[in-house]
Amino acid sequence: MKVIMIAATTLCGRISPAPLGSELDRRFLEQMRDETDASLMGGGT
Repeated sequence: MKVIMIAATTLCGRISPAPLGSELDRRFLEQMRDETDASLMGGGT
């Protein structure tokens, strides 16, 4: 579960540089992160 949260956070551009991935991809992944347990890790950032 911890690895999934870190992966989701990374894919959302929280850890990786913003230019990686398209804005639409990041928006979708951000929404997915907010709707899952991953939001507990990156909440309020």
